[in-house]
Amino acid sequence: MKNIPQNIKILIGGIILVVIAFFAIRSLLKPQPVKEEPVVETPIEEVVSSKPSPRKSTTVETPVPQLSYTEAVTKYKNSRIQFVGENCQATPANQSFKVGTSIMLDNRTPKPATISIGSSVYLVEAYGYQVVNLSTEGMFTANCNGQKNVLTLSVQK
Repeated sequence: MKNIPQNIKILIGGIILVVIAFFAIRSLLKPQPVKEEPVVETPIEEVVSSKPSPRKSTTVETPVPQLSYTEAVTKYKNSRIQFVGENCQATPANQSFKVGTSIMLDNRTPKPATISIGSSVYLVEAYGYQVVNLSTEGMFTANCNGQKNVLTLSVQK
């Protein structure tokens, strides 16, 4: 390398740095594989309260999924509600279903979501989902991670 002019050495060094930078950026931007987990429907548990309430208060624990995410999206394509963005907004924001319909609550945020629909509370992992059976007729609003009324849900006979 003693006989190579200085400007050629600089050009070769620059090319090497560009190639290294290209591969470093490419590896950082490479999408990470999605962990697909199945879903399990969890029975609703009664929450004991010292005050009488006109509505039954329920909670649901985070289930262990049985279907892969792709299978669940396919199965619940007409009854899936996604919760997206920093404000945990529901998409679509207004939905109507028949009593007995199972819906997919799909958390597309990097943080776990606490979704309450009526008096039921669902804990959905980051980028996870939960299948919920709509067993009670009525109009319900949903809250997600403290954001109020992100969804209006009509459940009819």
